[in-house]
Amino acid sequence: MGTDIRASHRKSKTTDFSFGLKWLLTDADEFSTEIQYIKADTNSLDSTVSLGVNVPYIDVDVSGGVPTIGVSEQFTANPANYYWGFTMDHQDDNVAEEWAWRADLKHSFDEGVFRSFKFGVRVTDRDATSIDTGYNWKPVFQTWMQWWALPGGVPLPPLNLNGTINDSSVNLNTFQNFYRGGAATPGAFYAPNLDLALGFPGSYQAIHDAAAPFYSCCYAGAYSQTPMDESRTNRQGETTQAAYAMLNFGFDEAFIEGNVGVRVVRTENDASGYLIYPNQPFAPYLGSGQSTPITASNSYTDVLPSVNVKWEPNKNLILRFAASKAIARPAFSDMQAYQVLNAAVKSGVSPDPGEVVPVSDMDLTGSSFDNPYLTPMKANQFDLSLEWYFDPDKGGMAWVNLFHKGVKDYFRRQSQLVSYPGVDGNNYDYLITQPVNVGTAKIQGAEIGWNQFFDFLPAPFDGFGMSANYTYIKSSTSVPNNLDTQPLDTDGSTFGVLPADGLSKNSYNLAGFYEKGPWQIRLAYNWRSEYLLSIGPNGYNGGDGGIAWKLPVYSDAYGQLDGSIFYKITDNIQVGLEMNNLNNAEQRTIMDQNAAGRRVTSWYVNDRRYAATLRLTF
Repeated sequence: MGTDIRASHRKSKTTDFSFGLKWLLTDADEFSTEIQYIKADTNSLDSTVSLGVNVPYIDVDVSGGVPTIGVSEQFTANPANYYWGFTMDHQDDNVAEEWAWRADLKHSFDEGVFRSFKFGVRVTDRDATSIDTGYNWKPVFQTWMQWWALPGGVPLPPLNLNGTINDSSVNLNTFQNFYRGGAATPGAFYAPNLDLALGFPGSYQAIHDAAAPFYSCCYAGAYSQTPMDESRTNRQGETTQAAYAMLNFGFDEAFIEGNVGVRVVRTENDASGYLIYPNQPFAPYLGSGQSTPITASNSYTDVLPSVNVKWEPNKNLILRFAASKAIARPAFSDMQAYQVLNAAVKSGVSPDPGEVVPVSDMDLTGSSFDNPYLTPMKANQFDLSLEWYFDPDKGGMAWVNLFHKGVKDYFRRQSQLVSYPGVDGNNYDYLITQPVNVGTAKIQGAEIGWNQFFDFLPAPFDGFGMSANYTYIKSSTSVPNNLDTQPLDTDGSTFGVLPADGLSKNSYNLAGFYEKGPWQIRLAYNWRSEYLLSIGPNGYNGGDGGIAWKLPVYSDAYGQLDGSIFYKITDNIQVGLEMNNLNNAEQRTIMDQNAAGRRVTSWYVNDRRYAATLRLTF
């Protein structure tokens, strides 16, 4: 096992300029336009330095909820039992800019069924340049290095390597008030000092230089930080051109009004980056870390019609119906043209120095999860709602809403073997995981809600009010039966129909508030049942036994209590206290397997958080 210190730093800057114009051409015609320019840049460092400790035993008890972990405290509190484990840095330097322009023209009709006609155009042009080193994990001393890169049959080198890198560079952690006392701690552990993580790259070089005399082969002088050069650079561009037309109509005698319209959107994406080959001394036939440029382009056009109708059978009752076709674009960061190929010696294989390991004893994978050929998810969606405004002047209303969405080109991670050439002229299969458009999803459900101020109560209680809503969602996904896109258990079995990502079957929100005079007080409880987080995220996928398994991971049911108190000193000055997670709620993730069943894999608490706020209004 091991301990580590991890530090990160990010510096970001966003600049936003916009200009808008509104022009009344005639009493019936109105023109408006707006142009916007945004530039954003960010750079960051994520730095980790680790120690290793080979404890004589570990006791793990998960029978009582939060796990109990037991080790020999006497052993872990002795710095002589530790060694330097690894360093790992991750750097990125990104810059992006976007131009956006819109123009709209509206013509109003004086009489008749048609109320107004509106059409317009939208144009965006977005470019981004990203330099990303990936996670540069470099071993210092590891148990699997013994008998070839390090002497075997003896303990790993201790913390005291030289006058700079020694046990003065670590500190003892005793986990005071760990998990707010809600979990048993394993005692005390040594971990690297913070300055080693913050001292990158000099501290990294010092650690690896101090370790060099202890190697039997292969690693002395081998450390180098990943260069932030052209081979780690990805460039992306996206342009969209859209036009829409919308007709507003109304039937006064029937108390019906609405609109019908259509939007046409043309999207063009391009990306350029690099394919980086492995640099594995035991498999020189795969490559030597060389890079090859790759480019990709993608374009598509979407036609998105919509209709909205509102019927008001009496003064305070409204029935609404909406039908439309919509798209949800993939994240811009998921469409990079960039792939890093990795090669690692399989567990249990111990090659001699200089030995060439056959590909059958190597694990070949890709470490990028991007796909520049992704297209949007598309949905046909329908909504029907009934709203009752029983106290419209004070916001008193109740509602019920029914909805249905049919989604296609659903996003799902695909794991498949992809062939890449080696420097020896042969092709080798790497396990590549990336998002793809595959399958469909169906989402349907209902929502009910109620808002009311209790202004019928005597003063000062007439400032109290409440808001409550409940949502039920039934969702399902359907993907092809090919195993590279389906979630797969470690034994090769499948999981059947799964819900859509991020959607809870049941959720509700309950809020009480008080607003009177200068006071605004609010207390709200939000709860949701478990939902699917992801399929096969990091730590829940692998390729053991020739099976590219990826497990579904859920977030357990969770409820959080928040509150706020604000007092208005003047019309322009307001002070307040905002409070989050007052019930100190615990969040858990659940891993699902067919034979082994469901297991909680992580527990975490975000703590209660308080913020004092000063608001100035001009």
